[in-house]
Amino acid sequence: MKKFTIFTIGLTLIFSMLKSQTIPNSSFENWSNQGTFENPTGGWFTANGISTQPYPDYGVSKTTDRVDGLYAAKLVTGIVDGTVYGMGIDTTAILSTGFVTASGPIYGFPYNQRPLTLKFYYKYFPVNDLREDTARIYVVLEKWDAIMGDRTKIGKGYLKLVDSVPNYTQGIINISYNSQDIPDTATIDITSSLSWFSKNTEETGYTKFIGSTLFIDKLEFETGAGISEESVSVKFNVYPNPASDIINLNISGNSNIGLTLNIYDVMGALVKSETLKQNQQQINIGNLSNGIYMVEIKSKEWTEKQKLIIQR
Repeated sequence: MKKFTIFTIGLTLIFSMLKSQTIPNSSFENWSNQGTFENPTGGWFTANGISTQPYPDYGVSKTTDRVDGLYAAKLVTGIVDGTVYGMGIDTTAILSTGFVTASGPIYGFPYNQRPLTLKFYYKYFPVNDLREDTARIYVVLEKWDAIMGDRTKIGKGYLKLVDSVPNYTQGIINISYNSQDIPDTATIDITSSLSWFSKNTEETGYTKFIGSTLFIDKLEFETGAGISEESVSVKFNVYPNPASDIINLNISGNSNIGLTLNIYDVMGALVKSETLKQNQQQINIGNLSNGIYMVEIKSKEWTEKQKLIIQR
């Protein structure tokens, strides 16, 4: 428990040290093969690895039925072993920002603005005709509290879905704040089934309306004046993630001219830095130890960051 607490503190410190202005892999364009299943990369995790039902019929999978780019995410409710990680979950249809450790999931990605809304496109096909089947998209903004030794929730919003939505529709979640603080972490949590007995609350356990299906694509924060962060950013992805010795770079709309790559460890120390060559797509990380890192790509005009797990 002590090691896990120190790890969590260190991870949150790096979140506060480094700035990020985009939702990672926000249109679910990038996926990595995990053996018997795929997961979206760039800071998302699922319960696909502990499913007791066949993938991709259940769980989270990529689909070409999309709004933006080549793919979207499809969530189909099934069952997992609820004792894994001590989470008490029982549905495979979980898609959340963060990553999973041996001690359980760590939620969120670095983010230091106060968005007004979270926008996205979705379709929903519940299986329960009594309107007890409920999907949810939940967003929370947090800040590390050094005195309490934990994250403090400073903003949140959510949308619950009950009725069938057969065609892609834009969903908008208004985010309300309980303080004037600037967050350092944002979490987006998506599931296609929630417990019927807690429909009117935001904090709910998971239940298994097997077969309930949610499609979701093109997530973006709106920070004010109708300007979405995704519309002004340069998208950048690192894969595979977890990685071992080599990572690949996918930087859309840029030939790498004038770009610098920095890698920080969990305590915020710079452990690797290099100026990218034109059209360079690979970085050797063979000299870095197993662990959690932050990859930063920066130019004179913009900076973007993404978590990286090195695991051999």
